[in-house]
Amino acid sequence: MKYFLLTAMVGTLVCSTQLGFAQKKRIQIALFTSLYLDETFDSTGQPKKGKEFPKQSITGLEFYEGATMAIDSLNKNGISVGLRVLDIQSKYGSPTSANAKNAIEYADIVIAQVPGIEMQQLAEVALDLKKPIINATYPNDRGIRNNPYVYMANPRISTHIDFLYTQLKSKWPQANGIWMKRKDATDELLESLFQATQSNEPNNKLNFRTYTTELATVSTLLPSLVDTTRMNLIVSGTLDEEFSLAVAKAILAYPKKAIIQFIVLPGMENNKELQKANYYPISLWYTSPFYLPQNNSWVKNVDDIFRSNTYIKASPSVYKGFELTYYFASLFSKHGQIRTDDPTDQLFKSLNDYQFKPTRASGSNEKTVDYFENKKLYFLKRINGIPLSQ
Repeated sequence: MKYFLLTAMVGTLVCSTQLGFAQKKRIQIALFTSLYLDETFDSTGQPKKGKEFPKQSITGLEFYEGATMAIDSLNKNGISVGLRVLDIQSKYGSPTSANAKNAIEYADIVIAQVPGIEMQQLAEVALDLKKPIINATYPNDRGIRNNPYVYMANPRISTHIDFLYTQLKSKWPQANGIWMKRKDATDELLESLFQATQSNEPNNKLNFRTYTTELATVSTLLPSLVDTTRMNLIVSGTLDEEFSLAVAKAILAYPKKAIIQFIVLPGMENNKELQKANYYPISLWYTSPFYLPQNNSWVKNVDDIFRSNTYIKASPSVYKGFELTYYFASLFSKHGQIRTDDPTDQLFKSLNDYQFKPTRASGSNEKTVDYFENKKLYFLKRINGIPLSQ
């Protein structure tokens, strides 16, 4: 079914690159995402590989589907919204193309579900044209500075680590803290961020020790680090899935798993192996700006609508596309611009809370806003494969 949705989009996308823009009469959104249309269709719009669906297009397509569902809902509620989709993997949608600049110039809101370099390029164009741009998923500012038009929905890793420390200290103030990492430059940076957060605590700091180890020695090292007289917090201080999985396997093999809380850094919870049932005995925790309550009626309604149109279950990308589009279009409809300082605007949220705060890089002028960052995070525990907010 996804293949046919993607096929149906081609005509819309091709037309939008050939036709001029009409006079603006409603809120216009430019959505940049990865659909890989040039790799999938020829110049006439015919598929290059029959009906074989390109897997790399799935996330972008599902985000787009969520955005269109939000626009349908807004239009039914009397807020007129138009959408133009640009595939950043195509020559027409590249951030450096004239077509992309034209789309941003015409738009009231730009939503970018794109990798880092493309986000940086789009942010530069948005700054030049003074257009608000939503960084939907990329958790890094890519050095963006003095650009108050950028809104980061997925917080930076430093924000995650600050929040993680406060949660660990609140829940297990007397625990034995173990930070495990590789001998690696990125892992060293992550550890330094955690230590910086800890050093800012005036008193009652968590008792954390760092251990650097090779992948092959994780299983033999871990048992010697556990204190059997109290709770143990084991943090896999890396963004390497293989290392985090090795730590999980070592915990799984440990006979007293009940005294261990296993914490992974953002993204590691998505490891397919860690989601298997044999890892359910592990108490796995992580931070996230996005939480899908299993019994939430809105979540169920969106899934029902999505299934009726596509015959498949709605993924997190669908919900992210929906709620970001709905939230920011509602803000623009109310204020005529993007503002995030009105507490009553929380009524526009579909599922997750947002706390967009002005962010300034270290050493920046305190009056200078580099971008707005969502500071709202959830501390989630996976129980029998289901994430629950704790």
